[in-house]
Amino acid sequence: MIAIRRFPASSVLILSALLPVACSRSSLPSETTIDGATSTAPSTAAAKQEQKILLRFINATDGPKDLYFQDAVAFRRVESAAVTSYLALPSPRPDAHHELKLYDSASAVGTPLITNSEPETSGHRYTVLALRERGKFTLTLIPDQLKPPTAGKAQLRVIHAAPGIDKLDLFRAGETTGIFNGQSFGRFTEYKELAPTTTTLAVRKRGSKTDQVKIKDVKLEAGKLYTIVLLGGEGKPLSSKVIEDELIQ
Repeated sequence: MIAIRRFPASSVLILSALLPVACSRSSLPSETTIDGATSTAPSTAAAKQEQKILLRFINATDGPKDLYFQDAVAFRRVESAAVTSYLALPSPRPDAHHELKLYDSASAVGTPLITNSEPETSGHRYTVLALRERGKFTLTLIPDQLKPPTAGKAQLRVIHAAPGIDKLDLFRAGETTGIFNGQSFGRFTEYKELAPTTTTLAVRKRGSKTDQVKIKDVKLEAGKLYTIVLLGGEGKPLSSKVIEDELIQ
């Protein structure tokens, strides 16, 4: 016989009251801090109502690049290793395929370096990652599912954008258990919840005990979401960029 546990009506009422709050918080406006500069973006609910998507761009290639959305420039002359703020762009049809085109900023607009056409849903946030490995360009569309962490927690993810290094691990300095292990080039992790802290993060090649780069004074605050972008590679020393996102009232 299967035992069915019955909850008091008061518990059901409390749970039903909390669920809409949790859902609504994920559609709040966002605030992003990169290299000490802070920007804000509208909520996903507002973007959906206006039939727009929220897009930002990481240029992990050499030299400045332009990113076109459909046939209009969305981000102009984005320097190497730079990360833009979110930009609201028109998306009149749900799950529409929008063509993304990457151009060299130093050249006249002609044949794009690479194009990509993937479905993007209005009212959603995305990061476009431009990469180059062995002379080949790629554009990757990364869903930014910014959902509030559990109370008292921060969230962390990694984007591996350093060509020529197959797999990387991310550790807290001095620890032997990785936060993320075996992260492949061009890939990104899901967010992982961590206790808030100020720490040094160490990046190592897969299975190595030698730190390739240390990311010092990383402040992980409760309620915030962090993205570590690993850069460099192909003869360049590893470096990193920290993106801090927060849903705001």
